[in-house]
Amino acid sequence: MTDQMTTESALFPRASGRTKGYRPQDVDDFLARARAAFEDPSAADVDAGAVRTVAFPLVKRGYQVGAVDAALDGFCTLKEATG
Repeated sequence: MTDQMTTESALFPRASGRTKGYRPQDVDDFLARARAAFEDPSAADVDAGAVRTVAFPLVKRGYQVGAVDAALDGFCTLKEATG
């Protein structure tokens, strides 16, 4: 898979230049668990507290930190509103 294909299929924009971003695989894995928790709260271990405290390693060409953080904040707001 080329870098261009990876970028085009990514959930979030990638960091560029010297700026590091969150490691995509870690973010993708966590978001899959968070989605499962939202769809079936009894089947997963991710709650708003876990989303607020999650930390991801920083790497070159990772997901832009601001974009991921905004999505996680939106998830927390939605999760808290729906229980």
